Amino acid sequence: NNIAPEDMARILPHVRKAQTGAEVVARVYVSPVERSETFRNVAAASLAAYFPVPTYRKHQEWLGHGELYAPIWEAAAKGGYYAAREAVTDAMIDRLYINGSPEFCRQRIQDYLDAGVDTVIVSPVEEALDPRETARLLAPR
Repeated sequence: NNIAPEDMARILPHVRKAQTGAEVVARVYVSPVERSETFRNVAAASLAAYFPVPTYRKHQEWLGHGELYAPIWEAAAKGGYYAAREAVTDAMIDRLYINGSPEFCRQRIQDYLDAGVDTVIVSPVEEALDPRETARLLAPR
């Protein structure tokens, strides 16, 4: 959760050291609809709720993303959840959530596999699109 393919270079050595041969699994939230505002609202709500939690914050700082997510942390400290939600940017969402054309989404999922993830769990955002339609759109061509 809450990792991008670009984070795998930092994560994988630790996983491999801890358990040789471990299956690396990443869950990603996906909506194959161009610039879905509903999807983006769900993503912003999730980031605002989770990222101020110390464990999530430390994880993102360890990954090297402290500067990117600092506005959420600062806003949450001053004004709570709603302030944190207002601080969420498109760059924050686009880094961790997959939203766009079906082709874009399939490629971004492939990026996780190319980065060393063995299994990608695709979590459709049902508020944005019926999960059956998401599966149909993301199916291999």
